[in-house]
Amino acid sequence: SQKTSCVNLVDLAGSERVKRSGVEGKELKEAVNINKSLSALGNVIAKLADMEAGQKEHIPYRDTKLTWLLKESLGGNSKTIMVATISPKDVDNIETVSTLRYASKCKKIVNNVVMNEDKNAKMMRVLQEEIASLRQLLAQKDSAVDEDKEALLKQLGLAQQEMTTRQSLWESEKEEVAAEREREATERLMKEMEDMKRTHEQEYAELERQYKLQQEQQQSSSQNIKENEEMVGRLHEEKEKHRSEVAQYEHQLQELQEQIAREREEANKAARELQERESKFV
Repeated sequence: SQKTSCVNLVDLAGSERVKRSGVEGKELKEAVNINKSLSALGNVIAKLADMEAGQKEHIPYRDTKLTWLLKESLGGNSKTIMVATISPKDVDNIETVSTLRYASKCKKIVNNVVMNEDKNAKMMRVLQEEIASLRQLLAQKDSAVDEDKEALLKQLGLAQQEMTTRQSLWESEKEEVAAEREREATERLMKEMEDMKRTHEQEYAELERQYKLQQEQQQSSSQNIKENEEMVGRLHEEKEKHRSEVAQYEHQLQELQEQIAREREEANKAARELQERESKFV
């Protein structure tokens, strides 16, 4: 950025009493001009002091060249230092008091100091600071995004590991459940077949006993022979019925085994679909 400044070094001559100094001619004219310039400067300083006290005053900077040159130093954009010199002699008492009053009024003036900077350069500086701030913010966001990405990848790995563990547990449980169902169904069917077989054997034994009893009674009566033949027919019917029921239970057992095989195939298909979805997710 471009910054400008100006330094004014002004050596103000002290007020001079012509009667006391006794100057004449050219020096008298110079003394009068000096006193006039100092009077105008004092007037400007007094107006500035009144303005700082709250009064609205017109500042007569244009009255003299001196006040116009010191415009920025008095109430403007400047840092101003004024050194007032006085004399310790009693004979200079009036000038000393006047100088101190002059300095006291100067102390009441407040300058508005701002940096003399080119507008374009200032704008460029502000934009460069804003760009640097945005870059820093972007770097912070990038680091935060990287941290979030690492955290998400870590969570994804943990989720995938947990999913694999759950899948293995689910497959093992599925196989155990399928085997347990198959075993229970087979045991139940075998028990039913054994109960049926036992029942039919008991019925067959009873019929056979009755048949033997009828054979023993056949010798005593022809009517008993006919009843025995009917009994034999019933016995054969019961035997055929028993065979048909056994064949029916065997057919049910085969259907149950086919159903178990289909359930296994469906479970394997569901497991393959789950693996495909997991591979797509990864």
